[in-house]
This record gives sequence, structure tokens and C-alpha cells, in this order.
Amino acid sequence: YSFNNDIQGTAAVVVVGLVAAQRLTGRRLAEERVLFYGAGEAEAGIVDLLAAHLATDPLDPAQVQ
Repeated sequence: YSFNNDIQGTAAVVVVGLVAAQRLTGRRLAEERVLFYGAGEAEAGIVDLLAAHLATDPLDPAQVQ
């Protein structure tokens, strides 16, 4: 396993930003709509990490897509 800063690093920064916004607004991230535009590797990393984070939410795992 190796760390790819372009993929995992970008994903970490984006997901941490979303979690921080969630804490500031008091809204649940799982209730938000998120749009991904494009098909780059960094975007794929963001989607993977965001899905993993949302899977830890007490919502029904079937709702995490």
C-alpha cells in the first residue's frame, strides 16, 4: 500500500472540510446532496473516502451510495 497525495491527500482535505462544515451548521452530512463533476483520480478518491465516512454514520448503510 502506498499513499498517493493527489488522490488520498485531496480526498482527506475535502472530506475534512465537509465534516467541519457539518459541525458549524449543525446539519448532518448524510442529509446533504453532493455533486461530483468529472472523472479524475482525485475525484474517485474523494468519493471513496466520503462513502467510507458516511458508512460510519448511524443511517441505514443501504442509503450510502
